[in-house]
Amino acid sequence: FDPYFLAAQDIHTAHDLVDQTFRSYLGRIEKESIEVLLKRLAADVCGRIYGCKTESAKGVDLEFVKEDIVYLICVKPDPGWGSTQQVSHMVANLKSAKRNLRIKNPELSVGVIIGCLYGRDEQFDKGEYWKLCGQRFWAFISGNDDLYIQIIESLVHRAKQRNDDFQKSYARAINRLEREVLTDFVSNDLVDWDRLIQFVSAASSPKKSVPKKRASRESATDYVVDSQSAFDMEILE
Repeated sequence: FDPYFLAAQDIHTAHDLVDQTFRSYLGRIEKESIEVLLKRLAADVCGRIYGCKTESAKGVDLEFVKEDIVYLICVKPDPGWGSTQQVSHMVANLKSAKRNLRIKNPELSVGVIIGCLYGRDEQFDKGEYWKLCGQRFWAFISGNDDLYIQIIESLVHRAKQRNDDFQKSYARAINRLEREVLTDFVSNDLVDWDRLIQFVSAASSPKKSVPKKRASRESATDYVVDSQSAFDMEILE
């Protein structure tokens, strides 16, 4: 929650304040949930096709044998993930895992890969490692060139199925939060930014605070992504 950013948007009503804040919050939750779901799906798919191991070494998400080569893969969301230092650290972990395997078996052929759940990097051969993104990544771990399309189609289908429940839940959450904002952070019919920034950032917590949002089936986050859902099985069938 960034009150400075919201204040810069020239927001004056409780509705706009709550709507923008809650949409931003849900967006973060949604993205994180989808990434967790897709990483688990990648492990399930690769496990079925190649019997892969997961987290077999530091920084290695998938390890499997394909055409007599052991592949070590670190899975990230997209080609632009991480700083230069983070990417270097990730590659170092993969090379270390490769080195350890070769110590046990010097004749072993080992390939290291950074896999991206979506996106594109046409120069996938980086010399010391491959960087397979989007279609290339999903096809490599599954043998199915169309899997990346099947995944998005399944997500769209499930989103439509859950839309009614989500909209009702979202409306309940918005209405409840608007009541709380109107009570605590609106003065003279306008958002009181001084009181809001004090609530968020003052050295000492203000005596008066907004009640914490109750965890219940009414929470919109319950309907964002169910990572334990039938989505995995729908793709794997």
